[in-house]
Amino acid sequence: MLIVSKFHDYYDSASTFGIDKTVVYKRDKIEIDLRETNLPKGGWREKLPIHETQASRWSNQERVVLMPVIIGFCGKTYIIYVYEDEKEVSISSNLDSTLILLGKYNQKTKHRNSKYFKKVDDRKSMIDAYAEWHNVEHNEIFIKYKVPVFVCKYEIRGNTKVILNDCLSDFCFFKIKDSFTSFNEIQSYISGVLGQDDKPIVETSEKDKIQSKGFDKWSFRNPDPPKRKQR
Repeated sequence: MLIVSKFHDYYDSASTFGIDKTVVYKRDKIEIDLRETNLPKGGWREKLPIHETQASRWSNQERVVLMPVIIGFCGKTYIIYVYEDEKEVSISSNLDSTLILLGKYNQKTKHRNSKYFKKVDDRKSMIDAYAEWHNVEHNEIFIKYKVPVFVCKYEIRGNTKVILNDCLSDFCFFKIKDSFTSFNEIQSYISGVLGQDDKPIVETSEKDKIQSKGFDKWSFRNPDPPKRKQR
């Protein structure tokens, strides 16, 4: 597979094993609105939980974030969560590691005191979301936009965008699929499911079509074939 791109991704290294130039991946980032997709909504008390605690100098509360990301890869979607505080950034790769990050978030914010803030146990919501959207086939976006990869990074204030052909290494997707597997699956998905719309179409002339059916000048089907010279 030949990758045409302005940025490097982790699976590009697999091209050292050989490049099939008949399969081309034009990896241009394109932004679309979440509302144009069938992806779930994210937010507090939503199907896909989002948490963000703002920093406060009055209560010595640091900013803590636990945000979901849906990664679309070759016909399937995967959920990861990004945890961030003042000291670290951690990215989950499965449900177990996500629940660990949820526990860390709750531990960091347990002392927060606000009449507007109520502790919510999002374990069930996360488990349900993973059952529906993690390692599950959802072909709609891939087929509609003719892409093998997209990333939806949720924002708590409704600024969520879906990026087609985004960089997967930014979200540690190599924890889910190694470089060799990713490269080959993208190549197979483009050539098989998406097809190659920009492949040159070879037009066959009427003369060639006739000859391919056996109607050339030397054919027995020719009612008036040319006479061959006798030796």
